[in-house]
Amino acid sequence: MADKMKLLTSNTTPFGRKALIAAMVLGMDDRLDIVNIVPYDDATLRTINPLGRIPVLIDGDRVIYDSVVIALYLQEKAGKDILMQGGDFLTLMQLHALSDGIAVAGVNRAQNKMRHLKNDAIPLDDWYVGRQSDSIILGLKEAENRLADFGNAMNLPVISLICTLDHVTFRHGDLAWQEKYPTLAKWRDDMDRHDFIKNTAPRL
Repeated sequence: MADKMKLLTSNTTPFGRKALIAAMVLGMDDRLDIVNIVPYDDATLRTINPLGRIPVLIDGDRVIYDSVVIALYLQEKAGKDILMQGGDFLTLMQLHALSDGIAVAGVNRAQNKMRHLKNDAIPLDDWYVGRQSDSIILGLKEAENRLADFGNAMNLPVISLICTLDHVTFRHGDLAWQEKYPTLAKWRDDMDRHDFIKNTAPRL
């Protein structure tokens, strides 16, 4: 059996979860050792990824970072063309960019709030938080409008959108997105028919 690869991630990152679910869809998850780290506290992470971010995939001497690159690398190793099916390439990448951008805004909003909660001497930037909130809410509105384009195939845009929605629920309950976008909320709930979606839900 081939040596296992290491996936550096955490239980709360939507990006690491995206890479993990992609591995599951590809049937590659049994080739992974999952290593949970806290990127802000891990002194060795920047020696592996100079950006200091997760997820990171380590395959022998090869280091791959960024969730999309990891997912497509695993797809190539699996020899399966699954993650980019369901539409033309540019449309799929645009849908992924939409869901990924919402996730980035969600992480930015959460980090700003957490820094303030950890040290109240660091002011909460209401303008910044508001801007991230707008990106999340308007991005989700666009996602609901484009649900027909996303479809239900477990490809990269759909995986990304699921991870994004769950991260917004996990970190930003005050935004109550399910009430604003019930069609999108039902679409997400329907995805729980896949055990690997339920079993990888974000948690502390």
